[in-house]
Amino acid sequence: MNTIKLITFCIFLTLAATASFAQSLTGKSTEQLKEMQQQAIAIEDYDLAQKIKQQLNRIEQNKAKIKVLEEEKKTALSLEDYDKVMEIDKKIEALKNGEELKPFPKKEIATQPNPATTISTTPTVGNVANNATPAPYNDLKSDLSKKNIGAYGFGLGKFGFSAAADFIVFNKYLRGGIEYDLGGNLDDDLIAFDFRFDVKAIVDLNAGFVPYSGVGLGINLNADDEFGMGPSFAYKVGSYLFFSRNKGFGVFYELNINLTNSDLFPFNRIGIAFTSLKRKHR
Repeated sequence: MNTIKLITFCIFLTLAATASFAQSLTGKSTEQLKEMQQQAIAIEDYDLAQKIKQQLNRIEQNKAKIKVLEEEKKTALSLEDYDKVMEIDKKIEALKNGEELKPFPKKEIATQPNPATTISTTPTVGNVANNATPAPYNDLKSDLSKKNIGAYGFGLGKFGFSAAADFIVFNKYLRGGIEYDLGGNLDDDLIAFDFRFDVKAIVDLNAGFVPYSGVGLGINLNADDEFGMGPSFAYKVGSYLFFSRNKGFGVFYELNINLTNSDLFPFNRIGIAFTSLKRKHR
């Protein structure tokens, strides 16, 4: 009787162990799965060992899919599409757990058609829309060549206020805009105002620290006891320091040399800088 009980107890332990191994493999780490695989082999449950092997292969294949989704997540964050970010996070979490999602589309390699078997067809409007490749928007907000730059500045050591806006993009590194410059000698009650068109060269567009240099040409108005008007020519060199990846807000320092009225305008300037997209994501 004791032998029958012992055999029954062993069978129960075997069934319990098998049931434990047969639980869902989803959500298990690679190390856990390998340990379960060794235990399955030890009790000669080769069917479960094969399933664990397939799950390990699926996790390995999912790593490439996760990289693709992480790039899509970066783009969605830069576009502030938070609904898509949450959707992508769910997909990434599922892939990390070894779940199987819909297969990712593979890029087709163009091949030369065989003239004997080529059939001439005219694509419909629907097919053209479905097959069209969307314009790339990676790092759209971090590229200053697609942005207007505005700035408000104040003089250091001498009274001055300036406002500038760069909105004409000649190329990736050269842009133009306008600048309003107010300065003067308050002790002598002398106030001067400049309105200039600026051309500015910018380097290192994708960094947070963005140096620039430029020149401005315009007109000068000044007033004390009399009103006067003349030309204005200025040279500037400085740098923006943006606080975020999308370069929405930052500060700047600038050495601004007014060659026609150097005694009325401050050389050193600090202030805030901000940007806006020149084109929006559709």
